[in-house]
Amino acid sequence: MALRKSLVTILTLRGLSLLLLVLSLIILITNKNTEADRSHYWKKLYSYSYMFGISVIGIGHTLLQTIAFVTFRIVMENDKGVLFEFYGDKVISYLLATGAAAGIGVSIDMMYYNDGYYNARYFDVGLVSAGCLLFAFVFTASLSIMSSYALQKKV
Repeated sequence: MALRKSLVTILTLRGLSLLLLVLSLIILITNKNTEADRSHYWKKLYSYSYMFGISVIGIGHTLLQTIAFVTFRIVMENDKGVLFEFYGDKVISYLLATGAAAGIGVSIDMMYYNDGYYNARYFDVGLVSAGCLLFAFVFTASLSIMSSYALQKKV
């Protein structure tokens, strides 16, 4: 019964993390400088490009963990992928933290040192995308702590 409760918690946290990662990616992609200018400036700012890449990697990792390993643990009722889950959660949580920090940093800096090339709304929306990435980090870090407990029980 305790295994089922922990798996429900893991699936819930992975679902919330996936939702926030997809939301961050959609916000970042649809963010435009002005209504007249339809180009995406997230391709020109390296921090936003980094956030984009980290969001894609995080989505891929979360889907892989959810589909391949968590459902395998539910169906087969064993803990074969605990080591991969442990290291994967650690690496992805650190990547999400650095992506959120880069996005928050560039958004705040560029709001104040903007020379009129970007509008202020652009960086506000970038800050919202970075905030979603930050909350995804919190959920993934929680999963990382849970996977370390699972690894400790297995060893």
